[in-house]
Amino acid sequence: VDTDLAPFIDLETVPREGLWIFYRHTCEHCAEHLFELSSMDEGTREITLLRIIDEGDTEENRLVQILPEGEHVTMVELPDNVDWVVTTPAEFELEGGRIVSAREGF
Repeated sequence: VDTDLAPFIDLETVPREGLWIFYRHTCEHCAEHLFELSSMDEGTREITLLRIIDEGDTEENRLVQILPEGEHVTMVELPDNVDWVVTTPAEFELEGGRIVSAREGF
């Protein structure tokens, strides 16, 4: 079943351009990807980080420690009462509010 993001995100506050990344705090691949991204990030494009909160998330089992930072980064937490069916990390490149490329579970 597809889930429309619009009811869960204030679309007026997130960039319609750049990179959107869905991630989980407890995902080893997410931790590696976001660490690499933050070390290469030069702040030249918008990045929107969408955190999927899983049942049982705690600071003790958190693997994602380093995220891109700066004025070009927007943080969003998706509600935990929705079953988000996506293999993280997942990236979507947006241009003018449209997805032009996507990949997941890499």
